[in-house]
Amino acid sequence: MEKRGVSMFPFVLIFVIIAGAVILFFFFGFSKDILRQGKTLNNLEIVNLLDRKLDSFTLAKNAINTFDMPAKPEIKINCTDEFGKKKTRIQFKEAKRDTYKLIVAPGLLKEKRLIGWTLAWEYPFKIDNFYYLANDNVIFYFQGTSGNLANMLFNNLPQRFKKFSTINVDLNRANENVFVYYNEVDARNSRFGGNAKVIFVDNNKVVFFDRETEISEEYWGLPMLYSAIFAENGHEYKCIKNMAHKRLKAMSEIYKKKADYLGRNNQECRYVYSQIYAHLSDNNFLDRPLDSRYNAVLVQLNQQLNGNKCPALF
Repeated sequence: MEKRGVSMFPFVLIFVIIAGAVILFFFFGFSKDILRQGKTLNNLEIVNLLDRKLDSFTLAKNAINTFDMPAKPEIKINCTDEFGKKKTRIQFKEAKRDTYKLIVAPGLLKEKRLIGWTLAWEYPFKIDNFYYLANDNVIFYFQGTSGNLANMLFNNLPQRFKKFSTINVDLNRANENVFVYYNEVDARNSRFGGNAKVIFVDNNKVVFFDRETEISEEYWGLPMLYSAIFAENGHEYKCIKNMAHKRLKAMSEIYKKKADYLGRNNQECRYVYSQIYAHLSDNNFLDRPLDSRYNAVLVQLNQQLNGNKCPALF
């Protein structure tokens, strides 16, 4: 009941204004959260889309394709090591996806059109695939094609990538392009070339040059060497190489068990299977798979199984 001379209307009006402000504030914050979640979902869809596109390469020995993305993203590919488990992370802003694929990219994937390529890594049985991603405007420069390695590197890089067999460009204007040298002195002298990636390659190792450090690492076979060429830097390459090395050891264990099983059930070829088993157990093979002699011996033993009409190992 209102007292005489006192109106409740101003108090009601103030209450309505305050309540309305609280409700508006709540719904404004709620709508912002919904929009933020929607953007995260869309970003996650883009990350998952790229991963699914790479899935189509899984069984291929050598395949290339162009990926048209729904928008110009800024996708980061990097090798992570969490709790002793190395993985490759595909990340677009706050959305991310971890995978065991051996993926490398020379920098941020920020073009609507990306190029994806895969090569199977075999020693001599298939271990896994390397996946190479790049913006379609990245240029790969090679210091000539003389010599087996230089010729093989240049010619085996698919034509869909922009590539040149000479280096006659100002590296300070080279942006995020890749420069592959076969002369270490030339590579070292080019290390301050803007944002360009500079590496030196010979028959045993690859050296990454940046403004402050040099990182030298071995490579085991052409697919791994291309992963060095595509990797953003030496740290990324080393992480991917270690992932691949663990994969080699895991696959060797599988084939050892297969050789042991077949040897126990095939009297005629038991000795050959035992030789393969011993070969796969050799630490020299597991720790330095670059040595082609081990590869050749496994191929020869496997062919011997075929010749004796025994089940081949691979």
